[in-house]
Amino acid sequence: MQAASSLVTFDQFVADYPAQANQRYELHRGIIVEMPKPKGKHSKIAGFINGTLFLQIQAERFRDNDVIRSGVFPDLQLTVAQIFAAGRSPT
Repeated sequence: MQAASSLVTFDQFVADYPAQANQRYELHRGIIVEMPKPKGKHSKIAGFINGTLFLQIQAERFRDNDVIRSGVFPDLQLTVAQIFAAGRSPT
């Protein structure tokens, strides 16, 4: 992917970004910039943050039978399955 002479929108960037690219890219003020792979200390910190977030998400993930209560009136009681089903578009 090369930087174009005209500015790129976020939607264009997402549509054109190669999903399985070996190289990473970033959209900076409408220009696609090739990003180097993290090295050394940066790579270690990124790995630590990734691992910590993964463990936290695993510990707090919701199950299908969990009830989520809203903090607003009227109080709603929905299961995780109901929330995800509500977000799906009809087929």
